Amino acid sequence: MANKVRGQFAAKFNGGTINLQLHVNSICELEDAADRPITDILEEFDDGKKPRMTTVRLLFWAMMLEEKPDATIKDAGQLIQDMRGNHDEIMHAAIIAAFPEPSDEDDQPEK
Repeated sequence: MANKVRGQFAAKFNGGTINLQLHVNSICELEDAADRPITDILEEFDDGKKPRMTTVRLLFWAMMLEEKPDATIKDAGQLIQDMRGNHDEIMHAAIIAAFPEPSDEDDQPEK
């Protein structure tokens, strides 16, 4: 089951369900595959901009890796296709979950 608090989002894939998550390791894989830093990639998703579909597909591929390490770029394309246009909501929520605003509790030293 997906845990939205941890930034996981469930999606139908290959007759089942996959939990998608953008986290440190998947971000590193994404940066390597795109050959550019995550900050440059995320600029394509700024308000009012339309990211390239190849970038969207690469992002979903990275989000699949935690649960399906052997996922391919074509798997990500099929995942998006199966979402029938509902991928935007998951994509934006995953990006926000991966880069949360620091809280006051984050500034407290551990005891």
